[in-house]
Amino acid sequence: MATDELAARRELRGQKLSINALVNRTLRSLIARLSGQHFGGERDLYEQCGYPVDITPQDYVAQYLRGDLAARIVDAYPDATWREAPIVKTTGTTEGDDDPFQAAIDELNNRFGLWSVLHRLDLLTQLGHYGVLLIGLDGGAPLDQPVDRDKFGLLYLAPFGEAQAEILRWESNTSSPRFGKPELYRLTAGPDWKGIGGMQRNLTVHWSRVIHVAERALDDESIGLPRLERIWNRVMDCEKLLGASAEIFWQNAAPTRAWMADADTEFSPDDQADMEAMFEELYHGLRRDVRLRGVTPQSLVQAVADPSGHLDKQLDFIAGATGIPKRILIGSERGELASEQDENNWAARVTERRNNHATPHIIRPTIDRLIRYGVLPEPVGGYDVEWPESDALGEEKRAMIAKTKAEAVAAYVSIPGAEQVVPPQEFRRWLGEAEESEFEPPEPALELDERDPEVAAAFAQNRRRIANATPRTLYVRRNVLNAEEIRKHFRAQGLETMVPAEEMHVTIAFSRAPVDWMKVGEAGTHGDDGRMVIRPGGPRVVDRLGPKKEAIVLMFASSELCWRHEEIKRAGASWDWPDYQPHITITYEGDPELDVEQLEPYRGEIVLGPEIFEELTEDWSDGLTETRRR
Repeated sequence: MATDELAARRELRGQKLSINALVNRTLRSLIARLSGQHFGGERDLYEQCGYPVDITPQDYVAQYLRGDLAARIVDAYPDATWREAPIVKTTGTTEGDDDPFQAAIDELNNRFGLWSVLHRLDLLTQLGHYGVLLIGLDGGAPLDQPVDRDKFGLLYLAPFGEAQAEILRWESNTSSPRFGKPELYRLTAGPDWKGIGGMQRNLTVHWSRVIHVAERALDDESIGLPRLERIWNRVMDCEKLLGASAEIFWQNAAPTRAWMADADTEFSPDDQADMEAMFEELYHGLRRDVRLRGVTPQSLVQAVADPSGHLDKQLDFIAGATGIPKRILIGSERGELASEQDENNWAARVTERRNNHATPHIIRPTIDRLIRYGVLPEPVGGYDVEWPESDALGEEKRAMIAKTKAEAVAAYVSIPGAEQVVPPQEFRRWLGEAEESEFEPPEPALELDERDPEVAAAFAQNRRRIANATPRTLYVRRNVLNAEEIRKHFRAQGLETMVPAEEMHVTIAFSRAPVDWMKVGEAGTHGDDGRMVIRPGGPRVVDRLGPKKEAIVLMFASSELCWRHEEIKRAGASWDWPDYQPHITITYEGDPELDVEQLEPYRGEIVLGPEIFEELTEDWSDGLTETRRR
């Protein structure tokens, strides 16, 4: 009798917790309703705008299945999180070690698609307040009873969203570590589809057979925040804007006419019927002319509103509320800099989500439970979950870092005796690398003997170069190697005088301030001859430069020249102008009456020679003589 009474009390406490959960959901609904109240309740914004107060899990699923924007928002985080599979291995093992635990994880993934299933579980969790993963075991007690032993085989892994996983009872025992957590679920399993065996069935399942996942939980760790809840109103606004704009276009694409009858015109019923028939053929058939008497057509002015500005604002709010950069959300480019910054921010968020949600709330609970039930072997010393490194810096920044490191290494190894001042281990630490490389260095191809006259001369030259690294003014240029082609292009457009082919160049640095040339270093590798090629096409403009706009120049885009210019400035060089724009001067004696906008830019390949370092010559233009057209 005491046992029955205790069971009845537990059942009552479970019912109270279920009621509390219902009360909490009702309270959320009430808060949502109040958030739409303005002017002391005189205006209900939700009612006026058509926003629902209560959003059910079925609503989230329906919006995901039919709503393009909603589906993109829901998919974004799970797809990015699970794009690369995690690596689960025994603690302390390295790549190549014999690790039975990692092998068992790989086998489980091969048989049951572990990472794909967890990806689906993560996605379903976004469509409600929680998601669950049903672990199917071979044998043991019924599904509504606790797992009764610790050695099972795995039959299946089945993810469910809140819409298919109702919480029937909560743990009511205040002495239990699971107090206030779900105890029993009703899972709606099976495909709701046509065909034999396609019917759905309800299963009552004990908590020990499921993994419960909730993201962004607030007062209750079992109840998270659906991905679409905060931005539901904005998604509806986007649908209104797009649907309304399509309807407006449909209504106004064809011109609307008023058929104005003359004042003295009278129509018989037959005339009216004939006119209506012709109008039907005109608007719904292939008829393009009408024959009328006493009627004059008059087109009506129609206004078609452009929704793009309003839609753009809605997307801004959605991107801000979800943390998904707008460029990532809608897949559009807004310039290289913005794109790179968005990629970096997004990669950092994905890394954070992997470490703070996917690993502790999805992967570890699943693997721990499978170890407990004997599906996986227990690793000696525990296990680690590692994710492939996310490219949070972006490709461009990584390339720049790699280039800078390569140039630093080249400068270090080219200076004899550098290792006496900065040991290799310290230099590697400066580069952010381990003091010792994991790779064996290659055998030296040549043993240098300083007694050899040629070797001694090379060492002496390096020493002189270091000794002579006195700061001085700096002018860096690259000569144009295919200048004759460019001259020919502009000669055909009537330019009378032009800079000689051997004088055409691109200026990279013009520093009146003294600078240490050795700090500037050399440009990136462009082959053995140091050439640089600007590919055909891209932005090309003919414009005027100079104090009196006397110079006619060909401007072109080159991120590499701009980067090199900034690199030289960081080494201490000055620049007299506010901006740097790569260009080739075509003539310094341009006709002031010539409209340069009428000149067609040269759009072919531009071949530049190696960098030439010189000291500034203030009167450099005195010796320049332009050649006249012959």
